[in-house]
Amino acid sequence: ELIGKYIKEVKKGVIEPQISNNWKLTGTNWRAEDHAAAKLVNDNVLTISASEDGRTPNVKSITTEDIKEKAKITVKVKEK
Repeated sequence: ELIGKYIKEVKKGVIEPQISNNWKLTGTNWRAEDHAAAKLVNDNVLTISASEDGRTPNVKSITTEDIKEKAKITVKVKEK
């Protein structure tokens, strides 16, 4: 922000955005059970365990079994 202010106010320059399109979204191929887990966490049905001292908020993974137990749903897992 200070760099922009310097360019505009001191140097009397103009900042023009330039898009390079050298990036992409990754990790967006969620499976149905991933969406189920996210919904359960957002609805506070499943919680992600924190460390004993509370400094690290996510020390334990949510498993397919956790989803099945809490959601009372059938989760299909593809075999690799």
